[in-house]
Amino acid sequence: MRVLHSYSNHVIAAQRLERTIRSAEKGGRRPRTAPLPKPAKQKTIDEIEHMVNLWHQCGNILEIARTMKVHDSTVRNHLRDAGIDTTPRVLNDDDLAKIRQLKTDGHSYRQIAHKTGWSLSSVGKALRTR
Repeated sequence: MRVLHSYSNHVIAAQRLERTIRSAEKGGRRPRTAPLPKPAKQKTIDEIEHMVNLWHQCGNILEIARTMKVHDSTVRNHLRDAGIDTTPRVLNDDDLAKIRQLKTDGHSYRQIAHKTGWSLSSVGKALRTR
């Protein structure tokens, strides 16, 4: 019984395949394909200049991406193409001394971050490594 059932399944599948092939040869049936994805909207020169201006103002890729409603890699690629190095900065001794001096003067972490241009977490890490 199992053999007969298995055989009939194969026969039915083969018949269905033959019908599909004949229909395709006649041109009666178009193949089913997924729609092609829409190409990404290309950024205009004004939009790229706006990205560069925002970079010079804030220096934060994620903030620029949120402002312009694009992915951060899009911002990074356009800035790189514009000749801007977006590799992360490293705290040097002068920056570290300035951060420590501002803290001894009584400034909060947030105020220090705003005055030095470093993130709040970078200021905190710099002050914890004494």
